[in-house]
Amino acid sequence: EQEENNNEQLDMPRLQALREKLRVEKHQGGNTSSSISSVQQQNGSFENASRSLTEEQAAEYNIANENNSILTDTHGRHHNYLRISLSERCNLRCQYCMPPEGVPLSPTSKLLMDDEIMRLVRLFVKNGVDKVRLTGGEPLLRPNLSSLIRSISNSLITSGNLSSSSIANQSGLVGITTNGISLSRQIDDLVDAGLTSVNISLDTLRADRFTEITRRNGLDKVMRAIGDCVRVFREKYGSVRVGLDGT
Repeated sequence: EQEENNNEQLDMPRLQALREKLRVEKHQGGNTSSSISSVQQQNGSFENASRSLTEEQAAEYNIANENNSILTDTHGRHHNYLRISLSERCNLRCQYCMPPEGVPLSPTSKLLMDDEIMRLVRLFVKNGVDKVRLTGGEPLLRPNLSSLIRSISNSLITSGNLSSSSIANQSGLVGITTNGISLSRQIDDLVDAGLTSVNISLDTLRADRFTEITRRNGLDKVMRAIGDCVRVFREKYGSVRVGLDGT
């Protein structure tokens, strides 16, 4: 019974969002099937539209033309920040995260491919998202990461959602959250592709504690990565903000 009550509480935001959507559509004189009708109004007759659009294309069209309401919550707050997990894999075995032997991983066929990720990004960007952060697992273990970042950055730049300063730098707000172990090898390519921020997860500055917590050696690699990030970001953008206070 307690579990059932918890599930009901988890469903409340979705129920509220559905009720709000139904209320708005009723006020506008429409119903839940009106999204298909909008294709008819703006692209000729429904018969012509149905022949020219697949179901997925029609869904993408309707989502992009809901005036950003899909990312506005019941408190009127519009959400413009998208986080995407690229991988379950990690090259550390932090005690608070996983056992020493690791955990069973999903088969590659169950993970999003680059083109699927980009379709999601374009949908969210059309609805007002202007910040994308790539996480994991460890995102640096994702093959062709720089190519994916370049595609995301280009999508943000051409969206019209970015500030003039971001456009002047020819870079969208694309960040990664990483443990930093292999960052030095990739940071030049990633920043060149459009990376604008890096969050490095670091639990301690003591080598012995780092090894104890992560079950791996590597503090020196993380510290070197921090220095490399400062260098590359300064070369690309002219200034660097480090730490909570931006210094």
